[in-house]
Amino acid sequence: MIPHHVGYQLGCRGLDWSALDPELSPVVEIFSEHGNSLESDGLWPMLAHSMGGVTVAQCGMENLRRGKRFGFTAGTDTHFGHPGCHGEGLTAVLAGKLTRADILSALRQRHTYAVTGDRIGLSVDANGATMGDRLPTKTARKMRIGVDPLGPLEFVQVVKNGQTAAIWAGGDGAIAAGDRRVLCRIDWGWGRMENADATAWEIAVRVRNGSIVRALPCLVTGVDDAALESRFIRTSETEIRVSSCTSRRHPIPISGVVLDIDAGADLVIECEASTDTIGEKGGCQIAASRATLAGADVWAAVLPRFSSPRLRVGRLRSKSALTFDLEWEDPAPGPDDFYLVKAQQKNGQLAWSSPLWFGGAGE
Repeated sequence: MIPHHVGYQLGCRGLDWSALDPELSPVVEIFSEHGNSLESDGLWPMLAHSMGGVTVAQCGMENLRRGKRFGFTAGTDTHFGHPGCHGEGLTAVLAGKLTRADILSALRQRHTYAVTGDRIGLSVDANGATMGDRLPTKTARKMRIGVDPLGPLEFVQVVKNGQTAAIWAGGDGAIAAGDRRVLCRIDWGWGRMENADATAWEIAVRVRNGSIVRALPCLVTGVDDAALESRFIRTSETEIRVSSCTSRRHPIPISGVVLDIDAGADLVIECEASTDTIGEKGGCQIAASRATLAGADVWAAVLPRFSSPRLRVGRLRSKSALTFDLEWEDPAPGPDDFYLVKAQQKNGQLAWSSPLWFGGAGE
């Protein structure tokens, strides 16, 4: 059983932490469409519902300080039939295989981390142990941390016992001439503010003179497409196709995809979109070179009006320049400590590792 939106007041759908059973609930949801239940201050506050916001005594970090042991999940928790809505929570499970048995085993071991929407890669290793594990007090507190973001990082932070123990600033990920692996974020949506016209999109994205290593969806859904299927299909190493719906009534009025591309200097990214905005047909095309996207993004409107829905092919970023791979050792270990890693991108997307504990439990 996975308790969810735990940060609300007790009696207003918040978790009764005194009743938390680590055998039944080894992991707890710390982020969802409701907002951030881990931290009492920060991005993504709990504003979407009527129960009030997070309260300090109920937030996950405070209860970790009080000695509770639980791993992290994040989940959409919307009522529109589209789990995985971008910006409303996803869970990464560190499992040996993609099987029910391995996933359940990883959940029981707390081998998980939570993200808000962008599928940020995150790894923590301490003497062969990983996030969610407990080690003896006298184990060396030397950790190797890896972060594979989908955009420029604001910071990477080690949190010890609820406080910042170490923090590193990120860079802008500007591409260099020799970079073959580049990231490109493509977004579509926006549209007029004064009404809630939904726009249905059919989009083809192609790469010339390169190949798509990964295509990571950032699809936002909501009330307007509760009966629709958002489709995300990779047709070849150089093309993906997307069916999507955007609306001002959705929690975020845009959807997108992040492409991880292997290419040289002659890379060209092409997008072809056709749209239907409440019966008003539209469309656009973009062909953008690596030279153009090295320092700028490229826009197109699908209708001939100022408030038209738009498509953006974003500035290229260097995958190697964005990636973090570092070692850190705690200079002042205590008898009973917990550590977690938080990575925050400049676009506000976050990842939190499940804690790693040293000591406690009778030591």
